[in-house]
Amino acid sequence: MLVAGIDYSGDPETGSKFLGIVIGTQDAINSAMKRLGPGPPHVSKITNKRRRAEILSKLRFNGDTIIAICIRSDVDLIVGRLREMKSRRRHQTKHIMITCDHILYRKLRDIAAPFFRKYHYDVHEVVFQCDSDCANFAKANGLAHDKPGYAHRLADMVAWSNTRNMEPVGVKAVDIRPVLETQLLKRFK
Repeated sequence: MLVAGIDYSGDPETGSKFLGIVIGTQDAINSAMKRLGPGPPHVSKITNKRRRAEILSKLRFNGDTIIAICIRSDVDLIVGRLREMKSRRRHQTKHIMITCDHILYRKLRDIAAPFFRKYHYDVHEVVFQCDSDCANFAKANGLAHDKPGYAHRLADMVAWSNTRNMEPVGVKAVDIRPVLETQLLKRFK
């Protein structure tokens, strides 16, 4: 059985925003969490940089039974620039955000397609663990979603570590900012 997790992480000072995605077999997800040690706290709560680096070094995504994707979108900055160009009504901003979610989803689907094919799954057959900040992403794209679990915690760690330039081994990092901005400008200018 495949399990997935998604989570956003961002840096309020720079406006950078990353979407972390982890997809794997249930066994691979459980094994990844076990390697991190018993009940590790969220990496942002660990103040000792050496301990934080040690935990992140244990995260490994082999591409065989577990994959991790991190998409840099900076959605809030791009949408903010669009809103500054022209006065946007509230429903237009909501429509822009839904369009962003669709563009991000297409990138996720394209990158993860070989992994889904390997396990004879369609992206819509996998339940995505997420918290409230990704529930709208899941809903907008017709993805089954559930409360946070191990896959979500791993996705959170992937997104958080990429926000701080500490990418774990095996993460497929993608910068979608130019594509996102171009498509949104074309559609909403």
